[in-house]
Amino acid sequence: SINSKMTKDDSVKILTLDSAAWSENAPYTQTVEVTGVKTTDKIEIWSGITSETSADDAKVYTKMAAMISYATCTTDGSVTFVCLNKKPTSAFKIKLKGVE
Repeated sequence: SINSKMTKDDSVKILTLDSAAWSENAPYTQTVEVTGVKTTDKIEIWSGITSETSADDAKVYTKMAAMISYATCTTDGSVTFVCLNKKPTSAFKIKLKGVE
């Protein structure tokens, strides 16, 4: 039988990353509170584009999300996004997958 119950690995949260919240120097980091995230979670990040996103916003989200090198959870309840090379210059939405 097929189990249609969503697992933690299937769950998605969408966050907004603020352009002013990045650290001043590389690697650029921004830490965001995320309810339910645990240090043991296998987090995947994606651009936060949804069916309601405008074409102009989608262009910004894709460009800014491409600057993120990785995301990590070192403390339960928060995720740190890291950009090794370039600092995002606009606010944008990002999807986290694998967080309850």
